[in-house]
Amino acid sequence: GARSDLVAWDPHGRIRIKDELLDLAGIREEVWLVGALDRFEIWSVERYKQAQASDQASFEEAARYVGF
Repeated sequence: GARSDLVAWDPHGRIRIKDELLDLAGIREEVWLVGALDRFEIWSVERYKQAQASDQASFEEAARYVGF
C-alpha cells in the first residue's frame, strides 16, 4: 500500500525506513515492533498506546452489545 514499503536487511541486520514513512507514523526515537502474520509493523510508542486504547474501547462496546 501507499503507507508501506518493502525493505531488505543490510549486511548488519538493519533496515532503513524512508523519512516520509517515519514522519507519517510520528516516529522520532523509540518504536514498538508488532507482529502481523507474515510481516511486522513499526509503531511510535505513543500512537500504538492510543490505538490499543481505542481498540479496547471498541471491543468492550461490542461485547456489551452481544451480551458479554
